[in-house]
Amino acid sequence: MNFETALDLKLAALERSGELTDGTSDYDSICEEQLDAMYRALFAGGNEFNVDLGEAWEWAKNPTPGLLKLVAPYETGSCIVTLGSTSATFNTTPSSSLGSFADWFIRFNSRTSVYRISAHTSGAAGFTLDQEYLEATSSSLAFTAFKIDYDLTTNIERLTQAMRVFGTEVGNDRPGAIEGTDLSSFDQHYPRSHVRAGVPQKFALLKELNGLPTVRFSQFPSESLRVEYEYIPVAEKLAIKTFTAATTDVCTAANHGFRDGTQVKVVTTSALPTGLILETVYYIRDSALDTFKLAATSGGTAIDITGVGTGTHTISAIPKIPRAFRKVLMYAASHFILVDKSDSRSDYFHRQTQATLQALVTANRKMKRQISTNKGRMLTRLDARGGTPSLYDRIPWIYN
Repeated sequence: MNFETALDLKLAALERSGELTDGTSDYDSICEEQLDAMYRALFAGGNEFNVDLGEAWEWAKNPTPGLLKLVAPYETGSCIVTLGSTSATFNTTPSSSLGSFADWFIRFNSRTSVYRISAHTSGAAGFTLDQEYLEATSSSLAFTAFKIDYDLTTNIERLTQAMRVFGTEVGNDRPGAIEGTDLSSFDQHYPRSHVRAGVPQKFALLKELNGLPTVRFSQFPSESLRVEYEYIPVAEKLAIKTFTAATTDVCTAANHGFRDGTQVKVVTTSALPTGLILETVYYIRDSALDTFKLAATSGGTAIDITGVGTGTHTISAIPKIPRAFRKVLMYAASHFILVDKSDSRSDYFHRQTQATLQALVTANRKMKRQISTNKGRMLTRLDARGGTPSLYDRIPWIYN
């Protein structure tokens, strides 16, 4: 068996566990759950089998880097501030093209405190501070409003290396590196009261909310800068679903869990919908909760389905793990089934899982050396209970 799809892996795991593969096994759905759980654990650096993971997998990286635009500070004119009030006003109304300054910091140049702008409407002169102003009232106070906190893209499992920064401040548009550090060290070395203009040297993970990480930079640029970051996205669901097709090209499978761009294959008990072919890799597009379309290339034109076919049709995700190592998912699922059955063969599949995981780690590290990348291991996920573990523990910045 070639172990190409999640369905291939499920059938192999059931067979090796002494279970029927016709859908009647009590472990049929459990096997799917275990395959998906192991797949997600791999991406997240899980260590259920006592193998040193936490890898920045080359095969799992997003094909294109995430992008940030670091913006220049706003320093035009002066501000009106009042002792004991959270309300303040720009004497020169900022252009609406600059957007809202909410969540920016503002430092009044002759004063000591740094405030956060908690509310501001694009193009408005008035804004709100996060605390009542604690120093003397002024009708013309020079200021610097700057942004150092930025949201990254959604669904990031981990960053894989230092960020790259481009701009004339760096020198002839050559990329520089912004290294990551833990938040405690960052706050010690880059307190907000001392933040100045310049190319950022460091960043730290500030928070993560619903898969949307926020990072803080050590400096703000005097002009806009392009920043790139390499990352591994959260693993797609390793789904196996029965589906129906319509001549509108729309396929239906309840709560399927596929994302746009997911690679899949289709099989049937009789005849596939006209337009679909066995042993062909398709890509999900136009994904919704219960529907999707298929394309021959990622983002390509939807396959023209001209007949609904007969029998039961099944669509199965293709794991991103290199083909030679996909069997690790099958071994892990077999292990869990046999443990539940108190079958001593579970020890064998435990050892096979460990060995294959170690081989996967070795191959990944060899690939890194071959392509001479400078990758580290940065786990950016919250723990399973929703809490935030020590950032020092979760972000071991180890560069090879």
